[in-house]
Amino acid sequence: MTHLLSDPKVIEALNGLVAVLIAGLGGAAAVGFTRLKTSMESHLQRATRAAEEAKAAAQSADAQVSNDHATNIRDDLDTVRDTVKAVGEAVERVAATLDSHGDSLSDLKARIDRIDGRGERMAAELHGERAAREAAQQQIDSHAHDAHSAIYRRIEALEARATKYPSPAPRRPSRLAAHGAGHPAQHSYTVRIGMTATIKGRVKSPTGQPVTVTITATPNPNPTRTIDGDLIVPGSVMSEGDDGHVTAELMPGRYVVSVASPTGLLAERDVTLTDGQTMTLGDLLTAQPVTPDAPAPGGTPLVDEQGKPLTLADIKIVNSRAEAEALTDGTVYLLTEQADAPGHDDHGETKPNPAAGPTLVSHTAGQHVGDTITVRTDGQAGDRTVIAVNTKAVNGQTFTFPAGFATLVEPYWIGTMRFTVAVGPWAPELTVRTSQPVEAGWGAVNTRGGGTPVVGQVKKRQAEPTETGTCTAPEVPATTGLTLGFAFERTTAPETADQVTINAGWERLEFAAQEGNNLQTVLVARRTAQAGDLTVTYPNTQTSNGAGVQVVIPNA
Repeated sequence: MTHLLSDPKVIEALNGLVAVLIAGLGGAAAVGFTRLKTSMESHLQRATRAAEEAKAAAQSADAQVSNDHATNIRDDLDTVRDTVKAVGEAVERVAATLDSHGDSLSDLKARIDRIDGRGERMAAELHGERAAREAAQQQIDSHAHDAHSAIYRRIEALEARATKYPSPAPRRPSRLAAHGAGHPAQHSYTVRIGMTATIKGRVKSPTGQPVTVTITATPNPNPTRTIDGDLIVPGSVMSEGDDGHVTAELMPGRYVVSVASPTGLLAERDVTLTDGQTMTLGDLLTAQPVTPDAPAPGGTPLVDEQGKPLTLADIKIVNSRAEAEALTDGTVYLLTEQADAPGHDDHGETKPNPAAGPTLVSHTAGQHVGDTITVRTDGQAGDRTVIAVNTKAVNGQTFTFPAGFATLVEPYWIGTMRFTVAVGPWAPELTVRTSQPVEAGWGAVNTRGGGTPVVGQVKKRQAEPTETGTCTAPEVPATTGLTLGFAFERTTAPETADQVTINAGWERLEFAAQEGNNLQTVLVARRTAQAGDLTVTYPNTQTSNGAGVQVVIPNA
């Protein structure tokens, strides 16, 4: 190995190899240095450009921030900060205002929703009312057709019966003497089947306006038995047309016919009606001539010892001796006070108590759902009870009052309610029935003494002067006694008894307030003033469902 290394050729070759290696390494280094130089020059150029751009930006910024105007940049920034702060506060205020408006809009939406709900209920109610009216009209048309058919069938049957059973000859009337304030003589009469007597006419006010009247016929004797074995009892016989004309059709016979208006009793006569006879209301006011055999109807017949009529006397009713002494000589009078008549001495005999005026005994009211209303009041035999019923209007509905009751206000349909008023003898428990289950409010008043009840004119809200928040019961003119006022209303808006008020001169007796779905109400009041209308004020307005009426129990 040493010899090998010491060989000159080997050494020369090694030197050559080292030279080649050194040359290769130098070339590679040169290439590397060239590439490094190029890269460094590129980076230097980019740095130079960036520096120039930075310089330009710095110069631009310097130009922007140079203090070449009245304020420095700090003051300008403070101003901008304050402006931004003010804008922020304004935005906060606007936000608060918007929140408040949002709450108000929410409340408004809730109110609108409630109004929409009420409007929907009113629309449903109006639809129901219209449907009820249409159904009622259809039923009326149907009933009218059926009634005409029934009338024609009845006429044919009665004509056939009259042909089969001819009337016997009339009997001579008999006389029964009456003294003092007695009644006219009773007569026997014969009724021919198939015939009727008619009372017709019209009552007008001084202005020419029709006046509502009630015609009541009481058979004489009362009750009266027909040849068929039927009984005729007192009752209202009036049928009113659209033009104010009234017609009363009665079986032939003898009656005490009375005609009453809101102003009081117009006429009361004892008349004998014959087959086919037509009597006018004016005829009831016309005196008939007196005949020896039978006194004319009306007044009080005076007879002699043999029972012969002397004259038709008009008996005056006086309440004191002073009133009696003021009468003209020859006047027949009835003294009601417990005292001797003028010219007579008191011999110590027992005198009867004067007739008592009407008094209020008891009253009650309530609500009911169903077809039977039970009324319970305190009283005694001989008392009278006035019952008022207000219902949700139901098509085809009928009312049945206890036996002996007379209807003062026929079932009155207005809007979505229907009311009626009747009077009759008191009982510990009275039952009013309806043909269909119904929502009903009712009031009852028990009275004692007095004359025949007189009903005034019904005033509905739509009648002039129109009303929305009140109901008025008009006064019954020229009628004194115990005056009762009734007000009827129905509304979907809630109301309580404390919210309903009446005018001065009246005492509230009862108020049948709303209960659940029972929306109809009845108010009963007694007049404490000498005269005047009853005005009832409600907390809500209603343009249709409302009416009022007065009933007077006159002094005996």
